[in-house]
Amino acid sequence: MMKKILGIVLALALVFSTVPSMAYSVRDAYRDFVSQHPGFVDDLIEAGEGEVTEALIIELLADIQDFLARVNRSTPITRANLEKNLVQAVERLGSQTKYAPIIAAITIAYPGTAGQVAKGNIPAELRPLYDTVESMIFDHNMLGDIDNGNNDTASKIVEIGELSDITVTKGASPKLPSSVSAKSDSGVEVRLPINWTNIPSTGSTGTFTANGTIEVPEGYELASGLSTAISVTVIVEAKSNNDGNGNNGNNGSNRGDRNPVTGSNNQGNEDTTTTVTHKFKFSDVPSDTTEAGKAIYALSDMGAISGYPDGTFLPGNPITRAEFTRIFVSALGIHKDDAQTALLDIANDAWYRSYVASAVNNGLISGYPDGTFLPDNQITRAEVMTIIWRILNNNNALSASAVSPAPYADDSAIPEYARNYVYALAANGIVSASADNKITAEVPATREQCAIMLYNALVKLGKIK
Repeated sequence: MMKKILGIVLALALVFSTVPSMAYSVRDAYRDFVSQHPGFVDDLIEAGEGEVTEALIIELLADIQDFLARVNRSTPITRANLEKNLVQAVERLGSQTKYAPIIAAITIAYPGTAGQVAKGNIPAELRPLYDTVESMIFDHNMLGDIDNGNNDTASKIVEIGELSDITVTKGASPKLPSSVSAKSDSGVEVRLPINWTNIPSTGSTGTFTANGTIEVPEGYELASGLSTAISVTVIVEAKSNNDGNGNNGNNGSNRGDRNPVTGSNNQGNEDTTTTVTHKFKFSDVPSDTTEAGKAIYALSDMGAISGYPDGTFLPGNPITRAEFTRIFVSALGIHKDDAQTALLDIANDAWYRSYVASAVNNGLISGYPDGTFLPDNQITRAEVMTIIWRILNNNNALSASAVSPAPYADDSAIPEYARNYVYALAANGIVSASADNKITAEVPATREQCAIMLYNALVKLGKIK
């Protein structure tokens, strides 16, 4: 009898030594994910611009686990075939509308990865996801039924950052931040939108307080002791940079240099007594007083554009037709998630589908004669100017018609379809030739050039002051 009891004890000991504790859940796996790869989640949340939350990432991990568990019932999952099965899981789950924000964020944060996944490979940028799933499957034996301990997907906000004082000259409008930095209980940094309810007058000098409330995005909740109330100190100072002779302290030289991208004047020596808190700070766009910097930061603050995970914007990089479509659709506020399009090469599960469809439905793009859009092609300056013209024309914002300027040095290279659009934008001060009198219509547009042209259009529409 004693031998039988010892046998049972030894058998149980063997079982519990080979099967990890069932207390380990998908949420535990996510916490390990964040601790081992903190930048990956930060990148997704930043690129997701409020649509990607930790709760959504946890749900994705749970669904990946469930997918692999179902596959394992018929074909055992091994380390050798995990990558193949994980690619299938990502493709299958990525087609769901629920996970569209994550797929879009991955595409923005790590351009080019979608093509590699489509070829059946896990690219280096997505290895953190692979490592986490591998650990879930093999280190914690999570190939059984779907994790039932994953009901609590909401993350707690445990720390809310402080806002820096804002200094503004008398009579000017204070530029209050649109969001505040916060940290979740996983250590991930998130941005919490702010609704300002009390903006002080700047009619007199002194120190005042602006009050507002923060929005807690879906998938998050405030930890005990934290409040949705938020405030920032506004310091109103008298103007002090005018010498009384019509100059502004720089010998009257406020001409700026002509920008070779658009030809417009860059009023670089502006009143800089106002401290502006931007949504993001790009390491390669050091100032918001240059023409390019002003445009890039304005579009970033309104959530239309974002940079790369390393903190850069890469203003000189080319941009695809799909990427620019997302930017101008977001800036105009015309995005409809359920918008549909008949363009032949816009897949239902493509991250840009609803943006392209929204642009088509608003008459801003139409695709090519063969019914395609070619979303991954680099967009040319002529194509950008055509879209900008349509945006302004649809809103009756063109005060001058298409007037042929003195011939550009490369006038013959302007596509015939875009010629009048280019001339009209030039007549309305949206674009102009470079110092060597070139409009360079047929070259790929850069991220900086797109930002400047769209910014100029939004100013003309009154959407940006």
